[in-house]
Amino acid sequence: MNRLFNTLKISCLVIGGVIGAGFISGREIMTFFYGYNKYFSSIILFIVLFLLIYLLLRLKNLFALDLIKKSNVLILLFNLLIMASMLAATDSLAEGLFGTPKNIPIFSIGLLILSTLCCMSGFSRLSNVSAVIVPILIIIFFSAIIVIPTVENTKSILTGVHLYSCVSYGALNIFLIQPFLIKIKEERKDYSPFWVAFLSSIVLVLAIFAFLGVLSEDCISCDIPLILLAKSNKYLYYLLSLIIFIGIFTTLTAVQYPFCSLTKNGSFLALIIVSVIAFAISRVGFYTIVDKVYPAMSLLSIIYYLFIIAISLFFSLKGQRSHTLRRQEDIKLRYLP
Repeated sequence: MNRLFNTLKISCLVIGGVIGAGFISGREIMTFFYGYNKYFSSIILFIVLFLLIYLLLRLKNLFALDLIKKSNVLILLFNLLIMASMLAATDSLAEGLFGTPKNIPIFSIGLLILSTLCCMSGFSRLSNVSAVIVPILIIIFFSAIIVIPTVENTKSILTGVHLYSCVSYGALNIFLIQPFLIKIKEERKDYSPFWVAFLSSIVLVLAIFAFLGVLSEDCISCDIPLILLAKSNKYLYYLLSLIIFIGIFTTLTAVQYPFCSLTKNGSFLALIIVSVIAFAISRVGFYTIVDKVYPAMSLLSIIYYLFIIAISLFFSLKGQRSHTLRRQEDIKLRYLP
Protein backbone atom coordinates (compact mmCIF):
# COMPACT_ATOMS: atom_id res chain seq x y z
CA MET A 1 0.00 0.00 0.00
CA ASN A 2 2.86 2.35 0.84
CA ARG A 3 4.38 1.63 -2.59
CA LEU A 4 1.07 2.57 -4.25
CA PHE A 5 0.79 5.88 -2.37
CA ASN A 6 4.41 6.76 -3.16
CA THR A 7 3.81 5.98 -6.84
CA LEU A 8 0.78 8.29 -6.91
CA LYS A 9 2.63 11.06 -5.06
CA ILE A 10 5.64 10.91 -7.37
CA SER A 11 3.33 10.85 -10.41
CA CYS A 12 1.77 14.07 -9.12
CA LEU A 13 5.24 15.58 -8.70
CA VAL A 14 6.18 14.72 -12.28
CA ILE A 15 2.87 16.04 -13.66
CA GLY A 16 3.21 19.21 -11.59
CA GLY A 17 6.78 19.66 -12.83
CA VAL A 18 5.68 19.59 -16.47
CA ILE A 19 2.36 21.44 -16.14
CA GLY A 20 3.83 24.88 -15.77
CA ALA A 21 2.64 28.20 -17.10
CA GLY A 22 3.54 27.35 -20.69
CA PHE A 23 1.63 24.08 -20.61
CA ILE A 24 -1.47 24.90 -18.58
CA SER A 25 -1.93 28.28 -20.27
CA GLY A 26 -1.81 26.66 -23.72
CA ARG A 27 1.13 28.80 -24.88
CA GLU A 28 3.46 25.82 -25.37
CA ILE A 29 0.69 23.81 -27.03
CA MET A 30 0.21 26.60 -29.58
CA THR A 31 3.96 26.78 -30.23
CA PHE A 32 4.60 23.06 -30.72
CA PHE A 33 1.30 21.46 -31.78
CA TYR A 34 -1.20 23.92 -33.20
CA GLY A 35 -2.38 22.99 -36.70
CA TYR A 36 -1.37 19.33 -36.41
CA ASN A 37 -3.47 16.21 -35.97
CA LYS A 38 -4.20 15.73 -32.28
CA TYR A 39 -4.48 11.93 -32.49
CA PHE A 40 -1.02 11.42 -33.95
CA SER A 41 0.39 14.07 -31.63
CA SER A 42 -0.98 12.34 -28.55
CA ILE A 43 0.31 8.89 -29.48
CA ILE A 44 3.83 10.00 -30.35
CA LEU A 45 4.12 12.30 -27.36
CA PHE A 46 2.96 9.58 -24.96
CA ILE A 47 5.66 7.22 -26.25
CA VAL A 48 8.37 9.88 -25.90
CA LEU A 49 7.33 10.97 -22.40
CA PHE A 50 6.86 7.43 -21.11
CA LEU A 51 10.21 6.15 -22.41
CA LEU A 52 12.23 9.11 -21.13
CA ILE A 53 10.64 9.18 -17.65
CA TYR A 54 10.99 5.41 -17.31
CA LEU A 55 14.60 5.53 -18.56
CA LEU A 56 15.65 8.13 -15.99
CA LEU A 57 13.87 6.44 -13.07
CA ARG A 58 15.08 2.92 -13.96
CA LEU A 59 18.57 3.61 -15.29
CA LYS A 60 21.21 1.61 -13.38
CA ASN A 61 24.32 1.89 -15.53
CA LEU A 62 26.86 3.72 -13.36
CA PHE A 63 28.62 5.45 -16.25
CA ALA A 64 25.37 6.78 -17.73
CA LEU A 65 24.13 7.87 -14.29
CA ASP A 66 27.37 9.71 -13.59
CA LEU A 67 27.13 11.44 -16.96
CA ILE A 68 23.52 12.47 -16.25
CA LYS A 69 24.43 13.85 -12.82
CA LYS A 70 27.24 15.90 -14.31
CA SER A 71 25.00 17.20 -17.07
CA ASN A 72 22.46 18.26 -14.43
CA VAL A 73 24.73 21.18 -13.62
CA LEU A 74 24.19 22.53 -17.15
CA ILE A 75 20.46 21.78 -17.03
CA LEU A 76 20.16 23.76 -13.81
CA LEU A 77 21.31 26.81 -15.77
CA PHE A 78 18.43 26.25 -18.19
CA ASN A 79 16.13 25.88 -15.20
CA LEU A 80 16.82 29.52 -14.47
CA LEU A 81 14.96 30.28 -17.70
CA ILE A 82 12.06 28.07 -16.63
CA MET A 83 11.86 29.84 -13.29
CA ALA A 84 11.96 33.16 -15.13
CA SER A 85 9.16 32.10 -17.49
CA MET A 86 6.99 31.02 -14.54
CA LEU A 87 7.46 34.39 -12.84
CA ALA A 88 6.86 36.29 -16.07
CA ALA A 89 3.66 34.29 -16.62
CA THR A 90 2.52 35.21 -13.11
CA ASP A 91 2.85 38.90 -13.95
CA SER A 92 0.99 38.43 -17.25
CA LEU A 93 -1.81 36.62 -15.46
CA ALA A 94 -2.01 39.26 -12.72
CA GLU A 95 -2.21 41.99 -15.33
CA GLY A 96 -5.15 40.29 -17.03
CA LEU A 97 -6.97 39.54 -13.77
CA PHE A 98 -6.38 42.61 -11.68
CA GLY A 99 -4.94 45.17 -14.10
CA THR A 100 -1.62 45.16 -12.23
CA PRO A 101 1.14 46.44 -14.57
CA LYS A 102 3.93 43.98 -15.36
CA ASN A 103 6.50 46.49 -14.14
CA ILE A 104 4.99 46.17 -10.63
CA PRO A 105 5.73 42.45 -9.98
CA ILE A 106 3.92 42.06 -6.67
CA PHE A 107 2.40 38.66 -7.48
CA SER A 108 5.55 37.10 -8.95
CA ILE A 109 7.58 38.17 -5.92
CA GLY A 110 4.97 36.71 -3.56
CA LEU A 111 4.83 33.41 -5.49
CA LEU A 112 8.63 33.18 -5.57
CA ILE A 113 8.83 33.62 -1.79
CA LEU A 114 6.14 30.96 -1.28
CA SER A 115 7.82 28.41 -3.56
CA THR A 116 11.22 29.06 -1.98
CA LEU A 117 9.86 28.41 1.51
CA CYS A 118 8.16 25.25 0.28
CA CYS A 119 11.45 23.95 -1.18
CA MET A 120 13.22 24.66 2.10
CA SER A 121 10.70 22.44 3.88
CA GLY A 122 12.11 19.30 2.23
CA PHE A 123 11.09 16.64 -0.27
CA SER A 124 8.38 14.99 1.88
CA ARG A 125 6.53 18.26 2.40
CA LEU A 126 6.84 19.07 -1.29
CA SER A 127 5.41 15.69 -2.35
CA ASN A 128 2.51 16.01 0.10
CA VAL A 129 1.62 19.45 -1.23
CA SER A 130 1.71 18.21 -4.84
CA ALA A 131 -0.40 15.18 -3.95
CA VAL A 132 -3.18 17.59 -2.90
CA ILE A 133 -3.05 20.44 -5.40
CA VAL A 134 -2.15 18.56 -8.62
CA PRO A 135 -5.32 16.37 -8.58
CA ILE A 136 -7.36 19.54 -7.94
CA LEU A 137 -5.68 21.18 -10.93
CA ILE A 138 -6.39 18.17 -13.18
CA ILE A 139 -10.05 17.91 -12.16
CA ILE A 140 -10.71 21.63 -12.68
CA PHE A 141 -8.87 21.65 -16.02
CA PHE A 142 -10.77 18.77 -17.60
CA SER A 143 -14.07 20.03 -16.22
CA ALA A 144 -13.44 23.47 -17.71
CA ILE A 145 -12.35 22.14 -21.11
CA ILE A 146 -15.78 20.50 -21.51
CA VAL A 147 -17.43 23.94 -21.25
CA ILE A 148 -15.16 25.67 -23.78
CA PRO A 149 -16.44 25.34 -27.39
CA THR A 150 -14.42 22.98 -29.59
CA VAL A 151 -12.80 23.96 -32.89
CA GLU A 152 -12.27 21.83 -35.99
CA ASN A 153 -8.68 20.88 -36.75
CA THR A 154 -8.40 20.59 -40.53
CA LYS A 155 -4.97 18.96 -40.73
CA SER A 156 -4.92 15.19 -40.54
CA ILE A 157 -1.63 14.16 -42.17
CA LEU A 158 1.48 13.34 -40.13
CA THR A 159 4.49 15.19 -41.52
CA GLY A 160 8.19 15.21 -40.65
CA VAL A 161 7.94 18.63 -39.03
CA HIS A 162 5.06 17.41 -36.92
CA LEU A 163 7.02 14.37 -35.76
CA TYR A 164 9.89 16.63 -34.77
CA SER A 165 7.53 18.87 -32.78
CA CYS A 166 6.23 15.92 -30.76
CA VAL A 167 9.66 14.46 -30.05
CA SER A 168 11.25 17.82 -29.28
CA TYR A 169 8.47 18.87 -26.93
CA GLY A 170 8.59 15.61 -24.97
CA ALA A 171 12.38 15.65 -24.79
CA LEU A 172 12.46 19.32 -23.75
CA ASN A 173 10.07 18.89 -20.84
CA ILE A 174 11.84 15.83 -19.44
CA PHE A 175 15.23 17.47 -20.02
CA LEU A 176 14.23 20.47 -17.92
CA ILE A 177 12.88 18.41 -14.99
CA GLN A 178 15.68 15.81 -15.19
CA PRO A 179 17.48 17.13 -12.08
CA PHE A 180 14.18 16.82 -10.20
CA LEU A 181 13.66 13.25 -11.47
CA ILE A 182 17.17 12.30 -10.35
CA LYS A 183 16.46 13.76 -6.91
CA ILE A 184 13.32 11.62 -6.77
CA LYS A 185 15.38 8.57 -7.78
CA GLU A 186 17.88 9.28 -4.98
CA GLU A 187 15.43 10.14 -2.21
CA ARG A 188 12.60 7.66 -2.86
CA LYS A 189 12.98 3.91 -3.45
CA ASP A 190 9.58 2.39 -2.65
CA TYR A 191 7.63 3.22 -5.80
CA SER A 192 7.02 1.82 -9.30
CA PRO A 193 8.98 3.64 -12.06
CA PHE A 194 6.78 1.99 -14.70
CA TRP A 195 3.51 3.26 -13.23
CA VAL A 196 4.95 6.70 -12.49
CA ALA A 197 5.98 6.98 -16.15
CA PHE A 198 2.64 5.63 -17.38
CA LEU A 199 0.34 7.69 -15.14
CA SER A 200 2.18 10.98 -15.57
CA SER A 201 2.50 10.52 -19.35
CA ILE A 202 -1.15 9.58 -19.91
CA VAL A 203 -2.46 12.56 -17.88
CA LEU A 204 -0.18 15.01 -19.69
CA VAL A 205 -1.09 13.63 -23.11
CA LEU A 206 -4.83 13.68 -22.38
CA ALA A 207 -4.52 17.32 -21.32
CA ILE A 208 -2.76 18.23 -24.59
CA PHE A 209 -5.38 16.27 -26.56
CA ALA A 210 -8.11 18.28 -24.84
CA PHE A 211 -6.25 21.54 -25.52
CA LEU A 212 -5.96 20.83 -29.22
CA GLY A 213 -9.73 20.54 -29.39
CA VAL A 214 -10.37 24.09 -28.17
CA LEU A 215 -7.40 26.26 -29.22
CA SER A 216 -8.07 28.56 -32.17
CA GLU A 217 -6.20 31.04 -34.38
CA ASP A 218 -7.15 33.84 -31.99
CA CYS A 219 -4.69 32.36 -29.47
CA ILE A 220 -1.61 32.51 -31.70
CA SER A 221 -0.18 35.80 -30.43
CA CYS A 222 -1.57 36.01 -26.88
CA ASP A 223 0.40 35.23 -23.71
CA ILE A 224 -2.25 33.03 -22.07
CA PRO A 225 -4.54 31.36 -24.66
CA LEU A 226 -6.63 29.48 -22.08
CA ILE A 227 -7.70 32.71 -20.40
CA LEU A 228 -8.61 34.23 -23.78
CA LEU A 229 -10.92 31.28 -24.49
CA ALA A 230 -12.72 31.72 -21.16
CA LYS A 231 -13.21 35.50 -21.19
CA SER A 232 -16.87 35.22 -22.08
CA ASN A 233 -17.55 33.26 -18.88
CA LYS A 234 -16.61 35.21 -15.74
CA TYR A 235 -16.64 32.25 -13.34
CA LEU A 236 -14.70 30.02 -15.73
CA TYR A 237 -12.23 32.84 -16.28
CA TYR A 238 -11.31 33.04 -12.60
CA LEU A 239 -11.37 29.27 -12.15
CA LEU A 240 -8.88 28.77 -14.98
CA SER A 241 -6.74 31.58 -13.60
CA LEU A 242 -6.57 29.63 -10.33
CA ILE A 243 -5.29 26.43 -11.98
CA ILE A 244 -2.73 28.42 -13.97
CA PHE A 245 -1.41 29.80 -10.69
CA ILE A 246 -1.27 26.25 -9.33
CA GLY A 247 0.56 25.03 -12.45
CA ILE A 248 3.06 27.86 -12.17
CA PHE A 249 3.66 27.04 -8.51
CA THR A 250 4.21 23.28 -9.02
CA THR A 251 6.68 23.78 -11.86
CA LEU A 252 8.46 26.58 -10.02
CA THR A 253 9.05 24.31 -7.02
CA ALA A 254 10.14 21.41 -9.27
CA VAL A 255 12.87 23.44 -10.97
CA GLN A 256 13.85 25.23 -7.75
CA TYR A 257 14.18 22.21 -5.47
CA PRO A 258 17.39 20.72 -7.00
CA PHE A 259 19.21 23.95 -6.13
CA CYS A 260 18.74 23.15 -2.43
CA SER A 261 21.53 20.56 -2.53
CA LEU A 262 24.15 22.77 -4.23
CA THR A 263 25.30 24.39 -0.98
CA LYS A 264 26.80 22.27 1.78
CA ASN A 265 25.99 22.34 5.51
CA GLY A 266 22.26 22.69 4.93
CA SER A 267 22.53 26.26 3.64
CA PHE A 268 19.94 27.52 1.15
CA LEU A 269 22.20 30.27 -0.17
CA ALA A 270 22.34 28.83 -3.72
CA LEU A 271 18.54 28.53 -3.82
CA ILE A 272 18.10 32.17 -2.80
CA ILE A 273 20.72 33.45 -5.26
CA VAL A 274 19.27 31.63 -8.28
CA SER A 275 15.77 32.76 -7.32
CA VAL A 276 16.88 36.39 -7.45
CA ILE A 277 18.63 35.82 -10.82
CA ALA A 278 15.53 34.11 -12.24
CA PHE A 279 13.39 37.02 -11.14
CA ALA A 280 15.70 39.43 -12.97
CA ILE A 281 15.52 37.35 -16.18
CA SER A 282 11.72 37.19 -15.94
CA ARG A 283 11.55 40.89 -16.82
CA VAL A 284 12.15 39.84 -20.46
CA GLY A 285 8.56 38.57 -20.68
CA PHE A 286 6.75 35.24 -20.83
CA TYR A 287 5.89 35.21 -24.55
CA THR A 288 9.51 35.87 -25.56
CA ILE A 289 10.92 33.08 -23.39
CA VAL A 290 8.44 30.41 -24.50
CA ASP A 291 8.32 31.19 -28.24
CA LYS A 292 11.97 32.13 -28.81
CA VAL A 293 14.03 30.18 -26.26
CA TYR A 294 12.09 26.91 -25.89
CA PRO A 295 12.43 25.75 -29.55
CA ALA A 296 16.23 26.14 -29.41
CA MET A 297 16.41 24.24 -26.12
CA SER A 298 14.24 21.45 -27.54
CA LEU A 299 16.84 20.65 -30.25
CA LEU A 300 19.55 20.40 -27.61
CA SER A 301 17.40 18.07 -25.50
CA ILE A 302 16.86 15.67 -28.45
CA ILE A 303 20.61 15.43 -29.13
CA TYR A 304 21.27 14.93 -25.43
CA TYR A 305 18.83 12.03 -24.98
CA LEU A 306 19.91 10.32 -28.18
CA PHE A 307 23.42 10.35 -26.73
CA ILE A 308 22.27 9.02 -23.33
CA ILE A 309 20.19 6.25 -24.94
CA ALA A 310 23.11 5.26 -27.20
CA ILE A 311 25.47 5.00 -24.22
CA SER A 312 22.95 2.99 -22.19
CA LEU A 313 22.38 0.55 -25.06
CA PHE A 314 26.13 0.20 -25.65
CA PHE A 315 26.91 -0.74 -22.07
CA SER A 316 23.85 -2.97 -21.85
CA LEU A 317 24.87 -4.95 -24.97
CA LYS A 318 28.50 -5.00 -23.86
CA GLY A 319 27.47 -6.49 -20.51
CA GLN A 320 25.38 -9.17 -22.19
CA ARG A 321 28.20 -10.06 -24.57
CA SER A 322 30.79 -10.37 -21.81
CA HIS A 323 28.38 -12.58 -19.88
CA THR A 324 27.80 -14.96 -22.81
CA LEU A 325 31.53 -15.15 -23.67
CA ARG A 326 32.54 -15.92 -20.09
CA ARG A 327 33.94 -19.44 -19.73
CA GLN A 328 31.62 -21.68 -17.76
CA GLU A 329 33.04 -23.23 -14.62
CA ASP A 330 33.35 -26.98 -14.41
CA ILE A 331 31.41 -27.84 -11.29
CA LYS A 332 32.08 -31.60 -11.81
CA LEU A 333 28.66 -32.86 -10.89
CA ARG A 334 28.14 -36.55 -11.25
CA TYR A 335 25.19 -37.90 -13.17
CA LEU A 336 22.96 -40.40 -11.47
CA PRO A 337 22.59 -43.73 -13.27
